[in-house]
Amino acid sequence: MPFLVIYHTSGVEEELEVVSQLTMGRLEVNDVILAEGGVSRRHARFYIDGDELWIEDLGSANGTLVDGERIHSPVCLNDKAQVQIGDCEIVVHLSKQAEVAESTQLKAATSPEWEDATVAPQNKAAAIVKRQAVQAQLVCVGEPEDGRSYELVGTCVVGRVPGTEIQIEDSSISRRHAEIVVRADGSIWLTDLGSANGTTVNDEPIHEPQVLSDGDVVCFGNVETRVQIAGSSAARKPRRNVLAKRPERSLAASRHNEEEEEEGEGEGEEEEAEEAKDKPRRKKLLWVVASIVVVFLLAAVGLKLMSPASTPGPSVPPPPPPPNEASELERALKGCRQYQQMVSCISPNYKHATEACRRALAIDPLHKEANSHMQKIALESECASHFEQGKQAVEFEPEKALVSFLKIDPACKEHVRCAIEPGKEARNKAENSAKKDCLEYTKIKSWRLAYEKCEFYINLICPQMPEEELYPPGGKKLVISAGTLKRDEWRPSNEYYRNFLMARSQIDPRAPTWRCPGGGRPPDVTGPPKPGTKEAEAKKWFAERLKQAELEQVMLSYYVGKTQDALSKLAVIRKDMKKVNLHEAANRMQVQIRQIDALFSEGMTLLEKASVEDAAERFQNALEKDKVFMLGEISGMSELEEKAALNNHLKSFFRNNVMVDMPNKCLGIGESWRKRNDLKRACQIWNVGYHFNKNNTDLLSSLGRYCTNHAHELLKKVSNCSQLQEILHYVVEGDGLRQRVEKLQTDNNCPR
Repeated sequence: MPFLVIYHTSGVEEELEVVSQLTMGRLEVNDVILAEGGVSRRHARFYIDGDELWIEDLGSANGTLVDGERIHSPVCLNDKAQVQIGDCEIVVHLSKQAEVAESTQLKAATSPEWEDATVAPQNKAAAIVKRQAVQAQLVCVGEPEDGRSYELVGTCVVGRVPGTEIQIEDSSISRRHAEIVVRADGSIWLTDLGSANGTTVNDEPIHEPQVLSDGDVVCFGNVETRVQIAGSSAARKPRRNVLAKRPERSLAASRHNEEEEEEGEGEGEEEEAEEAKDKPRRKKLLWVVASIVVVFLLAAVGLKLMSPASTPGPSVPPPPPPPNEASELERALKGCRQYQQMVSCISPNYKHATEACRRALAIDPLHKEANSHMQKIALESECASHFEQGKQAVEFEPEKALVSFLKIDPACKEHVRCAIEPGKEARNKAENSAKKDCLEYTKIKSWRLAYEKCEFYINLICPQMPEEELYPPGGKKLVISAGTLKRDEWRPSNEYYRNFLMARSQIDPRAPTWRCPGGGRPPDVTGPPKPGTKEAEAKKWFAERLKQAELEQVMLSYYVGKTQDALSKLAVIRKDMKKVNLHEAANRMQVQIRQIDALFSEGMTLLEKASVEDAAERFQNALEKDKVFMLGEISGMSELEEKAALNNHLKSFFRNNVMVDMPNKCLGIGESWRKRNDLKRACQIWNVGYHFNKNNTDLLSSLGRYCTNHAHELLKKVSNCSQLQEILHYVVEGDGLRQRVEKLQTDNNCPR
């Protein structure tokens, strides 16, 4: 059974098994609630598919990282994979049984009875190293398990709970206290796993992995143990603090050569037996010896002070001083700068850069350069993500690649420069593909697809087209249909532009006059020129409402969909102490933008999975927050004026995408249900999409053709209350059927 070890920023360690799936996020509806920073409401999901453990990001704002790489689709996890969710770190263990089996196999392979003949020739060198590495033991000294030994093989976890390789039942030992790893080179490493009472080696607390030697005294909480390595020359070296804890053989005995040790091997065993019998007497002797040593040292110091100065001997270099904060800070800043350098259009390692900057900020939280680097990393890592997505999509999805390249913030100059050549390639491919599709879909009168492809193509070429080819001259009106033109009529000369306008009129007959993005203002033949573009009108509204240029720029970035840019500008405002009067507004705007972006991302993820109702809930919540963000708490407009503004010059990037993507996606999903002969479900889905945009003619056509007509047929055959209730599943807003059915329910006393 796979399990996860979650390392919280508070220092708490949590272990969870994955039975079928685990969802993680800030909301209480998740299986695991993570309170760390950078975690979204519903952030990620672990699930089991067959014998594999997978992870899926649920559209989180800050993304999910697996082994340092951000994931964009479900990923199969390997053993010991490291997952980053916000500031929370998770380590994946696919099977406890597999670890036990591996440990057992290693023990068998390195036991004294193991034969070299069982190992393939190419593996013999590694096997010999392993055999040497496992000849080590951890021996308990004193209560509660005096004399008990544990063989050190592979990776051994010391802890209090069952399942750990070295289980010691003592209240001072944590559930998973420490880890001992015997590496292939024979070295033994000890790591404290964030235990409550700590781990010491020779009375020195450890805070990072440490190499163990023969004779080292290791204390886990209050439990004392000793490391014994067979055949190690270190066994004859005196250890600091060990003599004071356990008196060993006399000084004369320690000077025996190797020959005398071999001859006296039997005598040594008898001496050890006698030592065990005389243990209480030896403890008393220890205190006497220690007292004598202290007196001797004091006398030596006194004589040294009283004696005349002697010729100094060879000087012994002092131990290196501990690194000070200034050098540590400079080292961290150096790493922070180094990992940000983009070489040959290869994105730098932003993860390492972030870690280095965080180390610097841990020393000096207000360090100007470190904070500046953190903001730059946040901006450029998003640019790098768009750049990499664009590069991968150039060959087979040029339109998607072009969109990704256009999302790169101009502030990321290196990424913009590197995107020029692949951007040109993507543009040429996308332009040719859209141009071809525009003609083909127009010929077969597939207006929705024709509108999509023709609009994409026209938006690419219209900025280079003169206005006289885009808009009718004064006194003339636009005509799209074929035939002879009258004196007051005008028809575009560009065939693709005509196809686009024709498809647009079929999709939305009441659509306002089209304008080219960035291509100037269309003339108004009925009067004086209109005010500027929608973006200009939005800017004017923001200026009047906020009366602060900095906040106005934030709103404009949000308006066009540059969420990260807006958040970066807010971070600059919040950092500037001279603009403290704007800090409260900046904090509030930061929370609003992140909430809207998170809801929008969650909705898009659910929509891709065909979870229409759940996506609609997220989108509706996002649009409500978008309305407050765009208009303010009190706009001073009537309800109709607010609706008109939000659907016109105050239609943000998020609102526009919801109103376009939701109906189109619902149209396709509903059609698939209709083809499976489930018209009831199809009508439910179509009605959800219709709620977000009532001007989608394809969606309205399907609702009228299938749902309304079917409801009329059922109404002709209705004979009881349950049939009346069934009809309500097929009615469409505005077709008048709901009122008729509800009147019949009232007349017949039907429950509702």
